[in-house]
Amino acid sequence: MINENYTVDILVNDKPLRKYPHNDKLFVEARKGTEYSIRIKNNSYSRILAVTSVDGLDTLTGHPAIEAGNGYVINGCNSLTIDGFRVSDSKVAKFLFDYKGNSYAASKKDGSERNVGVIGVRLFIEKV
Repeated sequence: MINENYTVDILVNDKPLRKYPHNDKLFVEARKGTEYSIRIKNNSYSRILAVTSVDGLDTLTGHPAIEAGNGYVINGCNSLTIDGFRVSDSKVAKFLFDYKGNSYAASKKDGSERNVGVIGVRLFIEKV
């Protein structure tokens, strides 16, 4: 989905990966062992709430993602880069492209590995 009010990029070495659209989804090439980040740009004047997940896990908590999960507030005409799962206020566990069995989600033993390979971003625009 393309929207001029925001952009979402997957970054490797601070450069966006090429996106390949297919069946209303976007795909990127994932190379094993590569660290990556998620960058969300808010091109509007309104604040947005970005609820993000990687491999089916909430990036803020590391727990299975839920529809009503918390997220990041991004002010108008600003951006946010998420480098990994939040471990504490000052530390993250870096996102890493890897095989399904070696993923952070596979280590959870709660069934969350079924979404390995999926990067989810839900954006909610603030109503004034």
